[in-house]
Amino acid sequence: MLSETEKIWLACAIDCDGHVGMKLSKQIQKGKRYEYVVPQFGFSNTSLPLASRFGELIKYKVSTVTEGKPYDHKRTNTCVTHNTQKIHDLLVQIMPYIIAKRKRAEYVLAFCKHKLASPGNHGKGRSDRLEEDLRWLKEYQELYPSHRRNRTENPP
Repeated sequence: MLSETEKIWLACAIDCDGHVGMKLSKQIQKGKRYEYVVPQFGFSNTSLPLASRFGELIKYKVSTVTEGKPYDHKRTNTCVTHNTQKIHDLLVQIMPYIIAKRKRAEYVLAFCKHKLASPGNHGKGRSDRLEEDLRWLKEYQELYPSHRRNRTENPP
C-alpha cells in the first residue's frame, strides 16, 4: 500500500512523463505465434534517479536505452509494467490524483477490471478472447490516438 505522498508522486509522474495505455503484444512460443492485448503503465525520463524512484514505487526494474543518431546519444531510463493486476491496483490507488491523463487511466482501469473478472476460458477460446480484447484496443486507439510522429517521415 502506498502512502498519500507516494500516490501523489506517482500520479504526477504519470501526468508528466508517464504513460498509461494499451497495446497489442506479439509473442512466439514453441513455433506458434500469439497476439494479446495488454495494459501499460510506465515512465520514461533522462533522469535515472526519477526513473528509479518510479521503479521502486511500482516494484519493477528500470532499463536504460540509448536513442538517437551516433552524435546525439540520448539516454532514456524507462520503467514499464504490463501486469494487469499490478496496474489495476496502482490505478485504483492513484486515480484521485491523476489530472491530465485521467480519462485514459479510467479506460485502462476498466479494461483491467474486465480482464481480471474473466481470467479463464469461461467457454471462450483464445481467438474469441483476443477478438473481444481487440475491440477494447480499437476503441482505445480511436479515443486516444497516438501523439508519436513517424521519425522516418518527419526528422527534426
